[in-house]
Amino acid sequence: MADFEEEIYCTFHHDYEANQLGVFYDMYEKGCIYRGVKPIHWSPSSKTALAEAELEYKDITSTAVYFKLPMLHSQYSEQTNFLVWTTTPWTIPANAAICYNPDIKYAIVKTNDSEESYVIALDRKEELEKIFQTELHVVGSIEGTLLQEASYTHPIYPEKTCPLLPATHVTSDSGTGLVHTAPAHGPEDYDVARKHNIQIECGVDGEGKYTSLFGKILQGKDVLTKGNAKVISILEANSLLYKTQDYTHRAAHDWRTGGPVILRATPQWFANVSGLVEQAKLALKKVRMVPATSINNLLGHLEGRKDWCISRQRSWGVPIPVFYSSDESPLITRESTH
Repeated sequence: MADFEEEIYCTFHHDYEANQLGVFYDMYEKGCIYRGVKPIHWSPSSKTALAEAELEYKDITSTAVYFKLPMLHSQYSEQTNFLVWTTTPWTIPANAAICYNPDIKYAIVKTNDSEESYVIALDRKEELEKIFQTELHVVGSIEGTLLQEASYTHPIYPEKTCPLLPATHVTSDSGTGLVHTAPAHGPEDYDVARKHNIQIECGVDGEGKYTSLFGKILQGKDVLTKGNAKVISILEANSLLYKTQDYTHRAAHDWRTGGPVILRATPQWFANVSGLVEQAKLALKKVRMVPATSINNLLGHLEGRKDWCISRQRSWGVPIPVFYSSDESPLITRESTH
């Protein structure tokens, strides 16, 4: 509800658009606007970044995988593997680490029909026995803190060695207690990579297809369809696929096209709103809403937001007033925005 006689603004009025450009520069000058590369919601069907408000969620069935990552220089046995679960097999080529929680106790387990052993969170043993429909015998234990020196062979590119990294977002509530980490395709993954100075590379293009970064075997394949299936077949060919599992979940889709949305690290412009949250909350409380409980939803969004992706790859709307030099470095001045 609003006063449509006097106190409204129209986003396509030129005065409003001009004011937007001025506010953009003021925020940039104060350090609230920056350009960075981090995972954002990306729509392959629209070929643009999307805000959370532009997402709709649908129930879909996807394939999750449990896969093995051979431990290097194991003191336990030559066939010790880290057992990892992921709901996004297409991100495995981008794997850069396994995350573990130092406060979790890990077990080394074996089955009756294999000489291989697997590292999992001890708390997950009973649930994994149900999923795998087999007994898991504990043959050893590892404190989470001892995993910091461990490493493993990359499941797609065996010439690559990857580390295990501590992270508090890892729990023993689901999966195996060990988390596949692809810095270009998840916010927690990105944060861990930045903390440990791991290079963040994105091998997925604007159409949602693998680039040459991951080699000819994957290049050009759509990550959610043929690419996903190819990654699973590579794991199987390398004897690293332990189990596949169909599961139903709610997934983000583009509200305009209805197409699926992925997380993808790309250069975008962001507003750091963490310093504005308290001021915004005070201003919001002065707004009368009907019903009054609506304010709680908006306050929740404010409290949970730190960085806001404000750039879009579209031909409509108010453009970001930035020029780029030949080396793609941005040029912003007060004159260019006024």
